[in-house]
Amino acid sequence: MATTNMQGIFGQSSGMQESPRRPDISGGNFKAWYTDLLQHFKDEMWWNIFWSLTWGIWLLRNDWLFERKKPSIENTILKAMSWVGEYEKANEVTTKLQQIENSSTKWLAPSQGVYKINSDMALLGNNLMGLGDVVRDWVGDVVLSSCWKVNEAISVEESEAMAVRHALTIAWEAGFREVIVEADCLKVIHHLKNKIQEPSTFGCIIADILAIAEQCNSFCFSHVRRTGNIVAHNLAKLSRFYDQMMVWVEDIPTQLHSFVLQDMASV
Repeated sequence: MATTNMQGIFGQSSGMQESPRRPDISGGNFKAWYTDLLQHFKDEMWWNIFWSLTWGIWLLRNDWLFERKKPSIENTILKAMSWVGEYEKANEVTTKLQQIENSSTKWLAPSQGVYKINSDMALLGNNLMGLGDVVRDWVGDVVLSSCWKVNEAISVEESEAMAVRHALTIAWEAGFREVIVEADCLKVIHHLKNKIQEPSTFGCIIADILAIAEQCNSFCFSHVRRTGNIVAHNLAKLSRFYDQMMVWVEDIPTQLHSFVLQDMASV
């Protein structure tokens, strides 16, 4: 539950300049009172707390009027502070997701000396999921590619995370230490960027990825639209034709050359 320094928001320690006149709260209707408050308080946090407290008081009034519950001013204030914290947290997550959603729609080459790892999954039917990944350098040349399929009862998001983990693992084992890890799953990239490790199978896979990434000299996580992740996606679909994990060093299956060339046209 969020806690807030009330003096810091309503008092002088908040850094706000004192108003030359205190708002009139002695009488009148709510609209007049609200209009007067608008002239004195401009801080967004102040208004978040104001409306949460107002809503809490209204609920308190209803509990007393209709259910005869004993009013508790302390609980009302604590609930209001909790709502403020939840609201701000939700806004923060929404903002971050919006930033991710503004990602590139095409594959972009990394800086010189850095390798970009793209991964994806594909549904193959019959409880099979294909995972594919490709590692490319700063001019767009493929230095490593891989695909494999899994037959497990896992969610799509878990398989997306597994694809990232597999891609980063084989890249690390091949000696690549300056990397950008890119995928088209918003949830996976959001959790990796913010190091969110929830208590679940998905969270454990995220933790594995972060642990491997920390062993690299430099790394970052990037979101790309499906149109910019087409090589990895087609590798994932190609896994249906193999009974074991396939790895190509400085190469990629012939049927995917056109997709690589398509990406390189934008380099």
